[in-house]
Amino acid sequence: MRHNAPVLFWRRDLAVTMRIPALWRPVVGANHVELEADNLSAALHALVGQFPLLGDQLFDERGEVREAINLFVNGEHVRYRGGLSAPLRDGDEVYIVPMISGGSR
Repeated sequence: MRHNAPVLFWRRDLAVTMRIPALWRPVVGANHVELEADNLSAALHALVGQFPLLGDQLFDERGEVREAINLFVNGEHVRYRGGLSAPLRDGDEVYIVPMISGGSR
């Protein structure tokens, strides 16, 4: 007798560590946050979901990552990993590095 029961696949999102820049740590209360995401875009949106005040710091009015924000996965710039659609693996570390500018002469 053959059973035609559906096969269920359990999907577990991946645990990644988001490294928080020093200027954002008062909002987050830590230097890193662990969350579940399978790509960089999902990780950034999960971070903003937990800490909504970071939304304006991270995204511009079009919803795109601000030009002054650099993103690295395990030390490699995301432009070499596929941008925001870059897949993440369990244990990956995402570094958010805002550019620093300004000063006086």
